[in-house]
Amino acid sequence: DIYVLNTSSSSSPNGFQVVVVLSVTDLDGIRLDNSVFTDIGTSYLHIFPAAIADLAGVPVAEAVVQATLFVGDSTHPQISSFDLDLNLGLLALQFNKIMSATSFSFGCLVLQSTSTLAFGRGVTISNASTVNSSNGHVITISLSSSDLNALKFNGVALARNQTWLAICNNSAQDTACLCSIGVFDGVNALVVSSYVPYTTAP
Repeated sequence: DIYVLNTSSSSSPNGFQVVVVLSVTDLDGIRLDNSVFTDIGTSYLHIFPAAIADLAGVPVAEAVVQATLFVGDSTHPQISSFDLDLNLGLLALQFNKIMSATSFSFGCLVLQSTSTLAFGRGVTISNASTVNSSNGHVITISLSSSDLNALKFNGVALARNQTWLAICNNSAQDTACLCSIGVFDGVNALVVSSYVPYTTAP
């Protein structure tokens, strides 16, 4: 497999070495591919004459070169925000890295009415709910009818300022199999970003 760089750039001075800084778009594309740059055995550079020339204007010769050093991704992903649409029953978790949607595990994702559970109520989203998204920055969860009813019964997520989220470490993995960092009740729980309340009559 190959990945063609699109928006990465270099500001290196003239010389024998050119350093290319990967853009966020290209990093995400590589992470989504998950078959290139996973280790030194999958790390090759295919350069074409149109890529660069020497000071005399002579284009570089086309070549395929394997990396001599590989440093893997070691940054753990973290949830950055979340959206809730109660009409559609969808909970969208936004992460700062490309996530493996199938890695998500239920059991420690809590929607709560306040940032500190001691002063409110919470509902742990059960595995009756399901993930319905592919790999990407957003993991979208279809909330089960039992979880939606539990939110209503406990007075959770009835308004934007009553919709907070806490989630434990290791609830999901990125495409490099690095476990996610949680946000915690009473410490750094997140308030909902986009909130759509119930507007459909029962």
